[in-house]
This record gives sequence, structure tokens and C-alpha cells, in this order.
Amino acid sequence: VKKLNGENIDKDNPSTVFGIPFAQYVRPDIDYSFYHVLSPNKSRTMVYRIASGIGYSYGNAKLMPFEKSFFAGGPNDNRAWRSRTIGPGSSVKNDPYERFGDIKIATNAEYRFDITRKFKGAAFIDAGNIWLFRDYSDQPGGTFAFESFLNEFAVGGGLGIRFDLTFFIIRVDGAVQMRDPEMPSGERWVFRANHFNDIFFNFGIGYPF
Repeated sequence: VKKLNGENIDKDNPSTVFGIPFAQYVRPDIDYSFYHVLSPNKSRTMVYRIASGIGYSYGNAKLMPFEKSFFAGGPNDNRAWRSRTIGPGSSVKNDPYERFGDIKIATNAEYRFDITRKFKGAAFIDAGNIWLFRDYSDQPGGTFAFESFLNEFAVGGGLGIRFDLTFFIIRVDGAVQMRDPEMPSGERWVFRANHFNDIFFNFGIGYPF
């Protein structure tokens, strides 16, 4: 019982079940979207979204399981960055590994409008990041702090086009980075849109949220 309650556990020598170390953690999260219809025929709509979560490992686990950690970037998140390449916090990426965190805040605002009956357009802003609970020497700036987390939001924006096939929607979004938390504080508004290669294209099926 003490093992499962997290009492008297040596995290450097974790207990196992059938020879496999088990993880102990809590992970509440929310994903809420609000649709504001702007025209009687629903041809113009504003959509607002916030997705947030927090994970905390305890007892037998030093870290959250990788597949249960939070990630940022990608076609359904912040579209100006590739999936799992943002954060944590203001830490600078010096390696090719995926970035993960214990805390996530993601916000999106998207204006959707009809071009024709089958083709739809969109203009959007995405903002957010992930953070760590604990401080790690190899990821300075990655720990969540109330006084600095807003200054560590990654912000991107762009345009999208959608092809409505009735049963599903094919989506292509192009986004550029507008605010990069990896840059020094005070130099994070970057608006990288000088070259075609600065545009991040995302392909998806269905709406992003």
C-alpha cells in the first residue's frame, strides 16, 4: 500500500509491477471553444479557444510519462511552429529532440468566412507555450513562474483555406512566427515573414478546433 500511495519510495530505484516501473501522476486539462456567428447565414464566424492542462508526477515517478506530457506547436495548436518544437518556457533549443512540459496554455482566435460554397477561408492568431514544474540545468528558463509566463508566450498568425467535401474538410494553413520566446526578453517580437521559407504550412483534415 505504501508503494502505491507514494510513501517511502526511492525514485532512483522505482518499484515495478510485473517488472515494469509504474508512474504516479495527476493530469487535469481542459479544451474549450466558443463560436460567435457574425452573419445570419453563418458564412462568417469568430472562434475562440483555450486549451490548458497541468501534470504532476509524484511517488514512484520523477517525471511525467513522455506520452502524457504536454507539447506545443503543430497544425492543431500554434501553427507557426512545427509540432513539439516550442518551449518549455524561454529555454533555447540546442538539440533536435522534442520539447515537452508539465504545464500548457494554448489560446487561438480564428475568423472563418466563406469564399464559395465549397471553399472556405480563415485568418488566425495562435499563442501559448509549455513549461516545467521543476528546474533542470539543461533547460534554463523552462520553469513556470506567474510573474513571467505571459512574456514567454509564442505567438504566430496566418491565413488558411479549407475545401468542404461535406463529409470532411481538407485544410491548409500558412503561418508565420510573430513572437519567439527563445529570443532575449525585449527582443521577442520578431514577425518572421521576409522570405517564403518563413511560412510554415500545415495540412489537416477537419478544423483545428
